[in-house]
Amino acid sequence: MKPNEGDTPKELFKQMIEDTETFRIEKVIPMLYGGFEDKVRKKSLDYLLKVWERLTPQQCEHVINQANQMLNAKGVDPEIKIAVAIALKQFVGVKDSKKVETRSAEQIIRESEGVVEIDDDIL
Repeated sequence: MKPNEGDTPKELFKQMIEDTETFRIEKVIPMLYGGFEDKVRKKSLDYLLKVWERLTPQQCEHVINQANQMLNAKGVDPEIKIAVAIALKQFVGVKDSKKVETRSAEQIIRESEGVVEIDDDIL
């Protein structure tokens, strides 16, 4: 990280936090596995879903596999299982909503003006 001359201490601090994200991810992933309380595992899942874009493909696989194992495990509190299912559903919903851009009919018409001509014979 190279600080710019115009950066404020707040901007520098934010950059430091972003630069150490990989370190935090590597510390949190093991907390998804057995040996930790269900609440800790759930919070780990929440964090990792929030930093999904920074995860490697292997880390993504671990996150999803562990979430599914939590859903299937006999000893996991049913409330935690429901919270895991909700977190995964919300995560998928957020990803889907980022991909699809909804436009009004007026926007579509304005953006396509002059691009396509419709023959009167078709109408």
